[in-house]
Amino acid sequence: LRELAELGLDGLVHAGANEGLGDPEAALKLYQQLLDEEDESPKLWNERGVALHRMGRIEDAEHEMELAARAQLERRRREQQEVETVQRREEARQAERERREEMFRQVLAIDPEDPLAHFGLGELRVEDGRFAEAVDHLEKAMAADSGMSAAYLALGRALEGVEEPGRARDVYRRGIDVAARRGDLMTANRMKERLATLAE
Repeated sequence: LRELAELGLDGLVHAGANEGLGDPEAALKLYQQLLDEEDESPKLWNERGVALHRMGRIEDAEHEMELAARAQLERRRREQQEVETVQRREEARQAERERREEMFRQVLAIDPEDPLAHFGLGELRVEDGRFAEAVDHLEKAMAADSGMSAAYLALGRALEGVEEPGRARDVYRRGIDVAARRGDLMTANRMKERLATLAE
């Protein structure tokens, strides 16, 4: 339909207005159909205004151009709102990460061997791409609690990040056994997927 509308402007309207050929009203109907579906499209309002102008309907054309300008302003306003929404979400996400990190550090200040705190910091470091730090925290978590299946997954990802695929495979294999014994099938399956990816 959009291609037909473009044809209508360049072919039907132009020919109809200047050479007595074609059907300019058909082009306007095509634009109206598109506007009914996409009523805030500045480009469509503008094209329809151009079509009307070529047909000599100046007042109607000016009205369409005004609608095009309003639609453009509305689109820009909406796009700005979307940008601001993304920014607010990112700020909230970052604030939550900082809160979690501070909580884990407070726990480690009380108990330097706490496995959950080391695991939490390790996961954050994996998300940040700070893989060497993640390896350190996750190895400490597993030394304190070798049954924490999620730690094997996180450590494997960290080892991949520091380009130690051999160690990562070994961690995943051990982690799959641990997860299977605990009934943690989702974590086991994710480690199997990572093993398969490393094999490729």
